[in-house]
Amino acid sequence: KVQSTVLRTMADIAPKEAFDYLRKLPIAQQSSALWSDVFSTWAAQDPLAAFAAAKGLLPSKSRTAAISGLFSSWAEADPLAALNAAQTLTPGNERSDAIKQSFAALSGQNPETASEFVASLPPGKTRSDFTIAIVNQWVETNPADAMAWLQKNALGSDYDESITAILTKVALTDPQTAIAFIGQMPAGTRSNSDLQDVLKTWGTQDPSAALAWLNGNLQGAAHDVALAAIIPKLATMDPTAAMGYIQQLPPGAARDDIISAVGKALASQDFEMAKTFVENLPEGTSNATIANVVSWIASSTENADPAATAAFIQQFANASETPTDSYQSMFKNVANAWAQSDAPSALAW
Repeated sequence: KVQSTVLRTMADIAPKEAFDYLRKLPIAQQSSALWSDVFSTWAAQDPLAAFAAAKGLLPSKSRTAAISGLFSSWAEADPLAALNAAQTLTPGNERSDAIKQSFAALSGQNPETASEFVASLPPGKTRSDFTIAIVNQWVETNPADAMAWLQKNALGSDYDESITAILTKVALTDPQTAIAFIGQMPAGTRSNSDLQDVLKTWGTQDPSAALAWLNGNLQGAAHDVALAAIIPKLATMDPTAAMGYIQQLPPGAARDDIISAVGKALASQDFEMAKTFVENLPEGTSNATIANVVSWIASSTENADPAATAAFIQQFANASETPTDSYQSMFKNVANAWAQSDAPSALAW
């Protein structure tokens, strides 16, 4: 332990001498940590000399630790020089790790230069990994530049994963900019899906603003799908406003899907609010949709208050023009829950 302390102190003053001393020690005393520390210190003072010494070592755990240590230091001080040097190493784990260390530092300090390096790489796993890494870094400081670069340089699945990273990040703070980014993408299934995701995120934060944008910019099926994602979020914050939007929609499957989503969201939050919602559904709501909402509400309350839940189910089973098996299933579930807490009362019911 004392020897390790002395060696690390020596490395601060005379790293070359520390290196010479280290490699003369018995193998048992040459820990990977010592090799890493000596070369990290050396690289901070003279990275080229440290790099030459490390490359001259025979393949071993000591050499791997030395290269890792020197690049951890060199990459922070001069990531581009470290990256260029890393590419001269023999292909293998040492080279791969050194490039990753250097690139991570470069992308954090200078994403523009890092992006030029990525664009120069041939298609393959390295380019793919670095494309995703640079975008994740760049989007933190300049998402517009990251998006512009991505449109020109990303390929295939790299593009898809990187776009997701950009839109996810930007949608949290500036959803309208995220939507503008989507406008730069080729029209198609991917852009439609991304738009729905951004609107869903926006709807979580400010559903009224998201709905205002939606109603002013989308029509048809795209409008209905996005609406189905936003209104359930609005319902948990302002159920009256959500009901107002639903009342304005024409009857049909799209509206029923939205009603189902809202009912499910409310059922998990507030029984009375959910009950009021389902009792005031607009005309033309399908019996199946009503039954679905009743089922979600019932399942959220059957253990806490089985008697009230049973009465609630009965109210809609009686009103249904075509009672379905789903109501029988609800009655069975509430009876089972009731029997667990008060079997005589359940049996009497």
